Amino acid sequence: MRALIFDGRLQVRDDHPMPEPPPGEVRVRVRRAGICRTDVEITRGYMDHRGVLGHEFVGELADGSRVVGEINAYDATCETCRRGDVTQCENRTVLGIFRRDGAMAEYVTLPARGTLVLKSTFHGVHPLALAPLVVDEVTLVGSRCGPFPPAMRLLEQHLIEVDALLDAEYPLAHGIEAFARASAPGALKVQLVMEGGSV
Repeated sequence: MRALIFDGRLQVRDDHPMPEPPPGEVRVRVRRAGICRTDVEITRGYMDHRGVLGHEFVGELADGSRVVGEINAYDATCETCRRGDVTQCENRTVLGIFRRDGAMAEYVTLPARGTLVLKSTFHGVHPLALAPLVVDEVTLVGSRCGPFPPAMRLLEQHLIEVDALLDAEYPLAHGIEAFARASAPGALKVQLVMEGGSV
């Protein structure tokens, strides 16, 4: 599969192995991935990450549900997790930053348990079956970046011009160019769009 990889140098590879979800995880087809300052800093040595970059994404499950995932993947078994402090899990991995390949690829795997944020900020009708969320005891939240209800009100009232926050879009095959743009002074959000990735 195609992926944007950092192994001391940034490169787009077409031969990266398709991720196989281990027990308790799901494979997500990535549709869009955002390049943020953390990704740029990783290419400058931050966290010494080697592998697929990216932790900001929107994707789809096999059933077509649109999702984004939690950046921290925890084991739910260590003492820290049993105390309820899963973001400090002793065995955690961090999507595209620490011991886990990220979302700047056609597919990514993530734990099926925990927090799953269903994206609903798209134009069109999308049926949503909530039964699996209840049955699987998944915590549904709005946003990990701030208070969700005020943000939704602003978006619904068209008081935030979302398109104005997007500096550029590039296909994954042009990921190196996208990183150059994201690294430029004054650049806003730059997104990588996967083939067939319009959301």
